[in-house]
Amino acid sequence: MVISMGIGQGYFLLVIVSVYFLAFGSFDSAYAIDYVLSAATCMGAPLGDGIWNGLTSTCTKPSTLTIIGTDTLIIPNDVTLALSTDFNLINQGGIVNFGTITIAGTSNDEGQLRNEGTASISNFGTITITGISEQSGWFLNQNSAMLINSGTITIDGINFNSGQLRNINSANIENSGKITITGINDVSGLVLNGSVLTNTGSIIITFNIDNTGGFIFNDCGEITFSIIIGNEIENVPFLNCIFGTSNAYEDPTIGKSNAGKQVVENGICIDVKCWTVTEHYHQDFELVEMLSDSTHTITTTVFCHNGVYKCNYVAFGISPYGTNINESVWKIILQKDHLDNWTMKVIDPNGFLGEVTSATQIVSDARYLSASATIEFKKPTPGMILNIEVRDSNGGYRDFKFNDGVAIVDVYAYPSIETSYELPLVIKPLCLNENSNKRYTCAFDMIRDWTIKNAEDTLQEINK
Repeated sequence: MVISMGIGQGYFLLVIVSVYFLAFGSFDSAYAIDYVLSAATCMGAPLGDGIWNGLTSTCTKPSTLTIIGTDTLIIPNDVTLALSTDFNLINQGGIVNFGTITIAGTSNDEGQLRNEGTASISNFGTITITGISEQSGWFLNQNSAMLINSGTITIDGINFNSGQLRNINSANIENSGKITITGINDVSGLVLNGSVLTNTGSIIITFNIDNTGGFIFNDCGEITFSIIIGNEIENVPFLNCIFGTSNAYEDPTIGKSNAGKQVVENGICIDVKCWTVTEHYHQDFELVEMLSDSTHTITTTVFCHNGVYKCNYVAFGISPYGTNINESVWKIILQKDHLDNWTMKVIDPNGFLGEVTSATQIVSDARYLSASATIEFKKPTPGMILNIEVRDSNGGYRDFKFNDGVAIVDVYAYPSIETSYELPLVIKPLCLNENSNKRYTCAFDMIRDWTIKNAEDTLQEINK
């Protein structure tokens, strides 16, 4: 089957390539707003009364901050959000932190970070929470909220019942970074887990874990503590960790995980037509035809197991059947530089392409990277494999091949038309050299004789 797409249909190549959307502005919809913390958002929505220090890039919030369910607060690298003492950070929407968050409490129920409802926090930076009195300095992950930590979280309780991490109800924690919880007794510096906690990183607890009714899965990570109450921790077997058969690390993917779980739906799109990548490397793919001198976009979504900040390379190209991306006739590379900025490089020695642009952003829970390249196709090419290669900073990579791939059809080529002809009907002539319009042919004589005979018969009928 061949899918043909004309000039009127744009081809949109979406490539997930930016670690955060700060470089491109906020991603707004009619119902959701992404706020990037800056001088403007510190003193405006959603913080309102924040105090901005331009020298340290710090926003101090002198009151409780609530992120509502439709909004997301993004804290860029080298930016700090500091809650004044005894005020809370309540997240009912989304927080993506690449910078620093500091919270401190000295009185009951104050100085807390509350992740509640269906909210999510993705931390790639630093979060520090300090509690001085009872129920202060808590990190509450509750209801159906999600905490994904690839950075550093430090919780310090310096008085009775302070400085706790509580993961309760149906909430989830996925830790691949470092969480440190310290206290002065068995009810400060406590982890209370009544839900699911998955660890591939490091969790250091001064005193106890209360895992009553909870489930802790340690996938080749490190968890240290004094006493555990309730359910024991489930550990991946040591030999599995030694020989690399755990699930602690995943190469980036646009389809399935190493274990075969479908982690990306609609991993590739060409215009409005999307496909879910169900194979690890070689995906059967209907030939897509596009016209030369037209602009189109191809889209991919990359799952970055340890966060989009780890994904640093996405490439697109087409190559002859039986080859790979390294033999592409053209190739578009999106790559992160040493300043964490994404750059685009187009390799097109034979001039198949015209103008190429790209755009990138985070999608979903800060582990899905979306990147787009809009391509002007100038010259026709026969059907070739479409290749997509993704990499991360851990050295992981995957190369996906889509066959039958794409073909660029010459818009100016004279169309070929299939025709068929039937043999003419053969009619026996009345006589040789037949031509009823010429007097010297037998056909004229026969018609004349027939006319006379017909007139005579008619006259006889009249005379009867």
